[in-house]
Amino acid sequence: MFTSGDAIRAMYEAALAGDTDGFFGYVHDDLELFEPPCLPYGKTYRGKAGFAELFHAATQVLDLPTMTIESVISEGESVAAVISCNLLHTGATATILEQWTVRDGQVIWGRVYWHDPTLATGISA
Repeated sequence: MFTSGDAIRAMYEAALAGDTDGFFGYVHDDLELFEPPCLPYGKTYRGKAGFAELFHAATQVLDLPTMTIESVISEGESVAAVISCNLLHTGATATILEQWTVRDGQVIWGRVYWHDPTLATGISA
């Protein structure tokens, strides 16, 4: 059985593989995603267009090829994922918790938390 956690893991793996269509296939049209205000791209994003805007901004800060999926835990529609990724500007490693709601195999809601938000100080997207 394909779980909500499997969907999140597959979404991350598609991003790492450069599979844009596969990546956005896991994004619901009504997505609402909250990025923390400490980030240069911190705000609320809505829909696939909003997620595309976020993805572009985040790749100006995060060194995506260094992303590691540390853990994915799911129960029903709820998923928590811990990832780590180096920052382009400093090389520091950010540990990030992402909280997701997955419905019918697509992300419909998300909130992002950085373990050390001071890593984003002085970075612009």
